[in-house]
Amino acid sequence: MEESRDSGKTAPRKTDRRTLYTKKVIREAYLKLLHKETWDKISITKLCKLAEINRSTFYLHYSTSTDVLDELLWELYEEFIDELEPTGSIEERYQVSALLFQKISKDKHMSFLMRVGLSYPPYLERICEKMVEMDLKWFVGKTDLSKEELRTTLFSLYYGYLSLESYWASHVSLKKIDAYGQLYEKYVMKPCYKSIFED
Repeated sequence: MEESRDSGKTAPRKTDRRTLYTKKVIREAYLKLLHKETWDKISITKLCKLAEINRSTFYLHYSTSTDVLDELLWELYEEFIDELEPTGSIEERYQVSALLFQKISKDKHMSFLMRVGLSYPPYLERICEKMVEMDLKWFVGKTDLSKEELRTTLFSLYYGYLSLESYWASHVSLKKIDAYGQLYEKYVMKPCYKSIFED
């Protein structure tokens, strides 16, 4: 995979029709390549060739090929966040999360992106960070753990869960992932939460 032309992010551009079209072409080309090879094998050269654009055009919108993946995956995750943030308790969040998972598993495009995301460590880390940020408000003040201890514990718990989902995604169906997720919640997450509150 190729490095970016520079280490900084590209400057934001006006979202005019031409910009939207160019980004659409790049994203479509990226998805086509992603169906044939893993994200770490997609180079800017391959991407530009398939999208029929030159490198300078690509660099107007993205710095690296994985910036395209980040954008696609984060849009998928934002659907979760929009639904999960208003939930009033962790139990309610589990219920909403299960419904969202069913929705994704029925959509070929979304389920494909989810599988890719589970194999992409930067995405897993961002999800965990967001989940911890959301959950700290429920836990702070209800345990003897410091905020930093609580943050570390929750991050480890969620990253472990997502790492298992990554393994499951490459070995079993999405339906089974949901079933395994329920087992993880029952035997790992709930006992961990109980331990946090009792410390």
